[in-house]
Amino acid sequence: MFQLRAFVFLLCLVASASGETLRFTEVSLNSSNSVYLSVAGPSNTICFLERAAYATNFSWETVSTFALGTNGLATLTTSLHGQTNGVFRTRATNNAAYSTNAAAVLVGYCRPGFELVGNPFGYIPSFTNIFPNPLESLSVYFWTGSAFQVAKYVDGSWSGTSDINEMEAIFVRNYSTNQVQKYVISSLVPTNSIILNLATNQNLIVSQRFWPIQTGFPTIVDSLNSERLGGYSELHVQGISTNQWTHVSIWQYSTQAYLDYGLTNGNWRLDTNLAPVTLSMGEGFFFRSATNST
Repeated sequence: MFQLRAFVFLLCLVASASGETLRFTEVSLNSSNSVYLSVAGPSNTICFLERAAYATNFSWETVSTFALGTNGLATLTTSLHGQTNGVFRTRATNNAAYSTNAAAVLVGYCRPGFELVGNPFGYIPSFTNIFPNPLESLSVYFWTGSAFQVAKYVDGSWSGTSDINEMEAIFVRNYSTNQVQKYVISSLVPTNSIILNLATNQNLIVSQRFWPIQTGFPTIVDSLNSERLGGYSELHVQGISTNQWTHVSIWQYSTQAYLDYGLTNGNWRLDTNLAPVTLSMGEGFFFRSATNST
């Protein structure tokens, strides 16, 4: 099996100074897309809340200043970046303590038909947490390694449940003809890297780069343009012949079908044509390893 290690640039967080650690304890989103954060740490500490500022090449912007009380706790309300995503960290204003985790939120909408939705953040105990107001007959497809298992929302309840691990993706089918299905992925991210074991058959995973989805502007994307799979720093994916290509299959909403890319000799190809692979934030895709890399 491959061991996949996805390093996340935005989460290069430093451990706090001696004493109680500075950390997020909860993150959630309300119906108007306001982000609620709970923070714990050394009592009476003045802190900056910082959000990843995508427009300035992954720097951090200070969105507020707050104080931990005598009990070392604080509750904050803040906003997303561009109404679609937010990655947050905190630090003491005197740099004596830094958060040992991050809080992350991604908001998206599933159009009628099939969409691939990915979880680029931490473990989610139930997919039902992702859909705050599911549409009737909404269906979620979980990849088991060889087939899909399906859960469906009918008459106010789900027919099944499943957790969603870090870096995993799910298929969502919206049966409506004129409504979109909102989804919210939020979690605490405890480390600077996420490790997954990938089998040599099909794996349904997700773009782990925290790029913004920009309406009306060119979307900055996770680009698969070398012999390594984008930001997945330890996954070598080179194949040595046409039948041993590594394959990345991306769902194309407009055609409701896959685009299948293969990698050989350091180049990604769509059919026989050179074609770089681009993925938006949180976009799921199938990855199949080359047979000689097991």
